[in-house]
Amino acid sequence: MTSHAQQLQTTHLQTLDLVDALSALTASVDAVRAALEEAFSPVVVLRQSTGLELQAVADLRGLKGRMALEVFVKSSDAATFTLEGSANGTDFRVLDSIVLAAAGEDHRGYVNAYPVIKVRTADANDNVIEIVASR
Repeated sequence: MTSHAQQLQTTHLQTLDLVDALSALTASVDAVRAALEEAFSPVVVLRQSTGLELQAVADLRGLKGRMALEVFVKSSDAATFTLEGSANGTDFRVLDSIVLAAAGEDHRGYVNAYPVIKVRTADANDNVIEIVASR
């Protein structure tokens, strides 16, 4: 093989190596982009019931948690909604209660550190619970 042919072959192999490296870098950038989109997208849980008690759970463990937490509740009659948090998804602690003295709705914002959030009511009304968590 001539010197010129060897140089062309070497250049071609180097080009293939650069293409492979660029492909790997693009895949890494895409993975980082997807992880950032997941991490900074709000998590929304919406549950509704008709004449029944209701519970909504936001499991934020795989998402490294969400600090900002918004809770919206609505009921067709008087109701008490209990907000609970759990570090392990099994043992819940009462964090707050939202009491509606009559039919209506309420919204509360919280700073949250718990990876699992539950909002529930035992009142068998037409109920709505919405949990929105974000960074």
